[in-house]
Amino acid sequence: MDTLDRRVLLGAAGLVGVAAIASVARAGPLTPPVGPITSTGKTLDQLEPRTDVLTLAGNANALHVISQPGSYYLSANLNVPSGKSGIIINSSNVTLDLNGFALRGVDGSLHAIRVTSDPGADQIRNTTVLNGLVENFDNNGIDAGDSSVGQRYEGLSFRECGLAMYVWQAIVSRCRWVDCGAGVIAFESNLTECGANNCGTGFSLINSRLSESSVNNCGTGLDLDGSLATGIEIWNGFNGAFIRANSTLRNCSFSEVFNFGVEVWRDFTQSGKTNIIEGNTFIRCGVAAISCDGPEAQRNLITNNRAIQSGATPAAAFAISNANRFGPIIDANAAATGDLSTIPAAAHPLANIVF
Repeated sequence: MDTLDRRVLLGAAGLVGVAAIASVARAGPLTPPVGPITSTGKTLDQLEPRTDVLTLAGNANALHVISQPGSYYLSANLNVPSGKSGIIINSSNVTLDLNGFALRGVDGSLHAIRVTSDPGADQIRNTTVLNGLVENFDNNGIDAGDSSVGQRYEGLSFRECGLAMYVWQAIVSRCRWVDCGAGVIAFESNLTECGANNCGTGFSLINSRLSESSVNNCGTGLDLDGSLATGIEIWNGFNGAFIRANSTLRNCSFSEVFNFGVEVWRDFTQSGKTNIIEGNTFIRCGVAAISCDGPEAQRNLITNNRAIQSGATPAAAFAISNANRFGPIIDANAAATGDLSTIPAAAHPLANIVF
């Protein structure tokens, strides 16, 4: 078949295709149906059913009560009077989006948001609170203790509260507390990317995990019991951390702390025992970088820490009794040059170095 024949056949096939498309196009009616034009879509409430908290009734204890599962939001700032809480959540499976608005208390206001079950009822589960500001509450910003589990809090800021957050079995992320009596008390919880400024205690953790967070100018930065803290920056406080029992403090930084960088705390029978303190850096901690020298401080493991200008003398930087286990304590100021290999044991992988 020559080139001309091929072109004729291809042209014919193209015409057949165009005819088929034209036939399909003519198949449907072009005239709209008789009657008024009506929507065939769904309403916004059907697409995203949410309820404005400000439309909900309250009770003797709070301005508004969420008593049914569902998604809720705040449509304006909420000012809470003395003797009242702002919002009570007493149902499981609730999401509350503060929508960037604030709950503001006055002297005598109770809690901003309280998650609590009725007496004798099951625990509240699956609570989520997001995206807003809580300020000036005498008691707690978030009060969700042992009557609530399975909580999530994200993108919240707290200012001038007695205690910013009291939570149990919660996931807390990207939250901040400033000028509060205490930042957070958390049981069996996981916290990340949070910060505390100018609080009595930044983080009090029981059987919890804390990572990638910061503490500035607090009376005590961390208080750990059965908990893990890693990647935390602490500066300008009175005490960097109290570590009680069965806890790990790893890869944290302590700067300009007035008293102790870390003190292994001994206030009950098991306190002061079986902690791990490793890979931390201490810069200008006044009394000592690490204090672990009381008679109850036993079976703690202290390795690979660095202390710079901490303690009255290099020998005071790491105050560790022999009832514990620790890497060699090396005074790098004794090096003849900047090369630490000139100091015996400086190359030991578990060495605690002072300079």
